[in-house]
Amino acid sequence: MMWDCPSGTDETHCSDLKSCPGNFNCHKSMVCVNISNICDGVDDCAYGDDEFFCSSSFPVCPHNCTCLLFTISCHPPNDSDFVGIDNLAKIPYLAVIISVNHVNTDTLLTFLGYFPQALLLSLQHNAIEKVCNAHINRGNIYFLDVSYNSINKLEQNCFQNIHLLLILNIRFNKISEIKEHTFNYLTRLETLDISSNQTSQP
Repeated sequence: MMWDCPSGTDETHCSDLKSCPGNFNCHKSMVCVNISNICDGVDDCAYGDDEFFCSSSFPVCPHNCTCLLFTISCHPPNDSDFVGIDNLAKIPYLAVIISVNHVNTDTLLTFLGYFPQALLLSLQHNAIEKVCNAHINRGNIYFLDVSYNSINKLEQNCFQNIHLLLILNIRFNKISEIKEHTFNYLTRLETLDISSNQTSQP
């Protein structure tokens, strides 16, 4: 802990911090780093994770994935090709993009479990059937794209855990029913796309 203010008020209630809206939360730490200090050649985080993936040559990017800065994009031909994902447990990705035709649901959820700090999830073309899932609906998500999947309905209070969400794309699914109060908790939502579904409202 380091005081920047004479009275130490900059360190007050730090133990209560759980996220860093608009900033980067260091791995296993309460330290928040301004985005302007990311990839500046100086380790602001104890583990140096604010300097991870600042070049495409960072050595631990998994097979069938592309890693750059805080984005990981994976497009393996099948769900058995997530080689090296377990090496990424400490990497605090902010954006996760994955597209695997007919991915096994358990495999997908396990994959997402490695990226608890992700702010952007793009999960197109994964044959996802349920979006009301704790692994997908996480409180720090700002952008969620689950278009081109197999979602058939939206449950009541489906998105209650992601109240920070700004953009939600659910187009080109198989949604035939939207339960009452589905979107109640999305008070900050700016863009919602549910086009190309056969929806009905109770």
